[in-house]
Amino acid sequence: MINDVLLLAPPTKQFAAIAQVAAPAVFPASDDAASTAGTIQPMNAGWTAH
Repeated sequence: MINDVLLLAPPTKQFAAIAQVAAPAVFPASDDAASTAGTIQPMNAGWTAH
C-alpha cells in the first residue's frame, strides 16, 4: 500500500533503479563533465513537474 501512495505523484510511476541514481551522481566526477560548470541536475523522477 505504501508503494502505491509513493508512486501516485511521480510521472514515471516507478522507483528508480540503483544504476539510474548512481550514473547522474557520478557524472560530475567524470571526464565527460569537464566542461560542465554551474549547473543543477535534479534527480527527482519528475516530482518538480507538478
